[in-house]
Amino acid sequence: MDTWTAIEQLKNLRNDWNSYGAQPPDDAMLAKTREYLAAVTNTLGHAYGQPVVQPLADPGIALIWRDRWRPDEVEILVTRAGTEWVLLRDQRIVKHGSASDPAVFAREVLKLHVSL
Repeated sequence: MDTWTAIEQLKNLRNDWNSYGAQPPDDAMLAKTREYLAAVTNTLGHAYGQPVVQPLADPGIALIWRDRWRPDEVEILVTRAGTEWVLLRDQRIVKHGSASDPAVFAREVLKLHVSL
């Protein structure tokens, strides 16, 4: 399944989708996630346009890019509280920050930390 389809399918999640009371992401979160994916793809190219998509229990959506050569992973977390990025190395948070501009995130965070 491609990334765009995976994002759209999040609309089909029901309340309590994780059996712990999680709500599905709302339309604003879906739109923001699509905005980030489009900006990353336009800024860095198609190879970066295929992250893993996961729902968050907050509620929200995570886009996850994994480096091919290192144990690094960059995630964008879109929630009601806002959008932030997280850099994980060996599953530990090593950096994080606000992601207010998708193109800046692509150039200054994703491109520096993930090689595809």
